[in-house]
Amino acid sequence: MALTDAEMYDLLCRSETELLEIRKRALDLTDWTARQLAVLRRTYPEWAIACETDASGQAWWTARLLQEVSLEMATAGVDRTVRRSTAVSLAAALTLQTALVRSRRGLQRSPAPTDDAP
Repeated sequence: MALTDAEMYDLLCRSETELLEIRKRALDLTDWTARQLAVLRRTYPEWAIACETDASGQAWWTARLLQEVSLEMATAGVDRTVRRSTAVSLAAALTLQTALVRSRRGLQRSPAPTDDAP
């Protein structure tokens, strides 16, 4: 079955329109990922945050704590690296992790209680 010139032209026009729409959607997704990364990085400056795709095409949002994890922090549940499948789930995990990190810092800086209190 051969296409006429008019049918071929019509097919090419529709294909071009569809390809442009797919390209626009891909760019929108890329922009969305960049915006999510920017928000996460501003919100959690103690973490190096990235979004990477594995060999199967699955996107993974990862965060690596920029400071060393002490034994006390690890015991309290602080993870050096957090990996989640979505930006939202990473943000939720980092909220908890950051609270743990900050509470451990606070404990380390608090003066030891004394018996001199009246």
